Amino acid sequence: MAIEKILTYLKEFETRVVIEGAVSGMIGASERVSLRSKTKLFLSDFGKTFGSDLDTDEIVVFDLYGLLKKSRGFHALKSIIDSGSFDRSGQVRSIFAPVIHFASIRYEEILHLAPDLIMEFSSVKRALLDLRGFNHDYKS
Repeated sequence: MAIEKILTYLKEFETRVVIEGAVSGMIGASERVSLRSKTKLFLSDFGKTFGSDLDTDEIVVFDLYGLLKKSRGFHALKSIIDSGSFDRSGQVRSIFAPVIHFASIRYEEILHLAPDLIMEFSSVKRALLDLRGFNHDYKS
């Protein structure tokens, strides 16, 4: 599968499934997320290809096989924390935020949020696993 096709699918998937699912509370869970932005995976070819940002003002984190894509809302909250404009004791290294793991999204959730994206989900998932470099054995 071509990178351009994967990127186009993921952009639509992030908007219609990840962000909408997180805002509605249908998918994801609140987890502790590091405030660090430049991790080793982000600096890899995989990270450079898929980026690190989500296009929403909501506070959402999308885990794309270890690559944490953080929303503009998350970065805005991080900026407030970094500015020291409120009283806190010690350094803040992480916060709790809604996290959606790509690997744990179920077909039923996609079907409910964006039924037209269900057909390509398996092939995109396999292509992402290949690009990420995971060893896997597909079952038909």
